[in-house]
Amino acid sequence: MIITLTGGTGTLGQALTPRLLAAGHRVRLLTRTPRTGLPAGVELFLWDAATVEAPRGALEGADAVIH
Repeated sequence: MIITLTGGTGTLGQALTPRLLAAGHRVRLLTRTPRTGLPAGVELFLWDAATVEAPRGALEGADAVIH
């Protein structure tokens, strides 16, 4: 599954991302504050919820969105 996760570098994102990857999912993180040291294979998209629109490609083909 392709899972898009908002707040990907926050508390929830840091807890969920390794678990989702370990379960074999493809993970896309939406964040306004990118961080180094993200797990390999994560797709990172810069996004601020105040802009409303998600970045192009972040939601395309996603099977689930965790917000």
